[in-house]
Amino acid sequence: MLAAACAVVAERGAEGTGFSDVTAVSGVGVSTLQYYFGSREDMLRAVFRYAARADFAAVGEQLAGVHGAWERLVVVASYLTGAVDGDTSWRVWAESWRWALRDAELRTDVLNDYLRWRELLAAEIDAGIRAGVFRTDATAIDGARQALALIDGLALPVVLGDPSMGRETARELLVDALGRLVSRVEAGTRPEAGSAGRVDRPAVPVGAGAEGRPVGVALRPARRADVPAVAVIWAVGWRDGHLGNVPDVLVRARTGESFGVRAGERMADTTVAVVGGVVAGFVMVVGEEIEQVYVDTSFRGSGVAGVLLAEAERLVAAGGHANAWLAVVPGNSRARRFYERSGWADAGAFDYEARHEGGAILVPCRRYTKQVAG
Repeated sequence: MLAAACAVVAERGAEGTGFSDVTAVSGVGVSTLQYYFGSREDMLRAVFRYAARADFAAVGEQLAGVHGAWERLVVVASYLTGAVDGDTSWRVWAESWRWALRDAELRTDVLNDYLRWRELLAAEIDAGIRAGVFRTDATAIDGARQALALIDGLALPVVLGDPSMGRETARELLVDALGRLVSRVEAGTRPEAGSAGRVDRPAVPVGAGAEGRPVGVALRPARRADVPAVAVIWAVGWRDGHLGNVPDVLVRARTGESFGVRAGERMADTTVAVVGGVVAGFVMVVGEEIEQVYVDTSFRGSGVAGVLLAEAERLVAAGGHANAWLAVVPGNSRARRFYERSGWADAGAFDYEARHEGGAILVPCRRYTKQVAG
């Protein structure tokens, strides 16, 4: 906040207040700055107004030349969440919330700034609805309100130093959730080449999903645009099944950023399940091994996991293998029950070699097998 206050003084200096540049005030103490502004409250109002103008101008510059409705929405939302990169924007925001609770003048400033961002987000969502890129029954303004709530909820843990919520993880979660919020319609693209048997497959009805409606799952090879969604599903699902069940050294290695890197590297092995234009889960198959099977938390219990596992078995068979195998940690009871219900058999204990950037870690696992051909 001190840096922002100095910037305000410098800005006013350019208008003839007597402070000629930032360097002239860079060593000024808080008490001197408060004396200049009149009070701590006046200083906070000035800093907030300066930061708000600077942020809005910055995102306007980033939007220049960006034409797609989805891309523009991500630019705005990512900027707001990514602003925690420095000590200015989000720290000023957090401080302004606290003071606004008892300062009517600052409260008006904060609410007006929220209105400005809400209107910008609503305009981008409305443009996407009119262009047919977004398919949502919600009004654009309601979508903007929900987007702001999402942004605040993701950014605050980052600015407070939550070790489980890094900036990249926050952005990945943001992009995934925004896609759901506006019911983004995927642009039609040609299937990418992949391993044997990996082709786009028609939607498969899998029973009742949320609100009791039938869910249709379309299977296709992963595309570059799927990487953020796959990374988020993988990171959340991996933690659900592995925390407390694997060595701590592996937990430390599996950072949020690492899932993004691995998802990008493993596209050729990945098949995604898409429901209503949203990536609902994925599988990774290499030879006889089904390496990963994960479903987004929003689609658990809808039958997506069964469709993905069946597709993985088909891919193993299409690759010329009679038997498939996979590894599961002993403590992941939910996954073990799912595999056993699906006809898989526990073939015994073994140590699985979990690769990571620094090498490999041996993880005690159970090997599950199933005959898929012959």
